[in-house]
Amino acid sequence: MKRTFFLFAIAITLFFPVFVGAQGLKSAGGNLAAVTKNTGLSGDLEGTAATVITTALSLVGTIFLGLTIYAGIRWMTAQGAEEKVTKAKNTMEAAIIGMVITLLAYAITSFVTNRLTGNISTGDEKCTAKGGVCGTAASCTNGTTATGDCSGGANNVCCIPNK
Repeated sequence: MKRTFFLFAIAITLFFPVFVGAQGLKSAGGNLAAVTKNTGLSGDLEGTAATVITTALSLVGTIFLGLTIYAGIRWMTAQGAEEKVTKAKNTMEAAIIGMVITLLAYAITSFVTNRLTGNISTGDEKCTAKGGVCGTAASCTNGTTATGDCSGGANNVCCIPNK
């Protein structure tokens, strides 16, 4: 019986990717865009994957925060019993280590997905949204300048072309 189950598990593991990869990723991205059209969600595969990973890491971080609070309550209600205090300390230590690992995973994931999708914040988004380009005031010859919309200090202004 064990051998039959083992062979079945190996067969499923080997042949399951064939069934999953039947359509290909290019058409999957198009289908994803069609499905998310009216939902306000991202239609690109990278954005969706980033959202799923971010949500999962947020949930894991919340669980570790709950464990930390639970360990603190157990510690406060231990009433000096060394065994209960030790268990609470161990739980709190594990929860804090888990939170640190989760925060590092979140930071790495955010960095990598921003690099892959090109969503790197430069601080010039306000200017770009207005149709302008950041630069010095002297470089803006055929437009109006706006301050405070560009990064790089007071010398950097947003040059919005005249229409």
